[in-house]
Amino acid sequence: MALAPLPADSAAPACCPLACTQPLSCDDFWDVLSSGNWAAADWLVRHGLAPPKQDLMRCMLLADGTEFSMRTRIPALLWVVAMGGGRDRAQAQVQWTAELHAALVRMQGELSHETPGRKRWLAELVEAVAVALAATAGEAPGAGQGVVVPS
Repeated sequence: MALAPLPADSAAPACCPLACTQPLSCDDFWDVLSSGNWAAADWLVRHGLAPPKQDLMRCMLLADGTEFSMRTRIPALLWVVAMGGGRDRAQAQVQWTAELHAALVRMQGELSHETPGRKRWLAELVEAVAVALAATAGEAPGAGQGVVVPS
């Protein structure tokens, strides 16, 4: 017997463990992302059950020496950068900080087994964040001017 997918606007069945009102922790949401289950991750975001994007970025990039920092991969990072805010549009924004930028730069230096396209995407993200930080600080962005954060 084949199971039909839930419609995009449907609620979780009452028997479902996801029938809750609180967002998942970063660790629990990471389990969904690391499995590559983008449809489930999208559903969780749409239903307000994903942690805020800012929290995810901090967990993925700044948890030095923990499972998060050792397991963050470009596909999951790309998904988080591109994800919308679901019910809460304020969650769709990342407040880029020098700390997050430095973590991206570190990640960029540790890529040995990534495809050229993914390495290029990360390089563009690093440059776009640098431009955004420079603009916020009131400095001239320089060579990276006009770069859009890739999604």
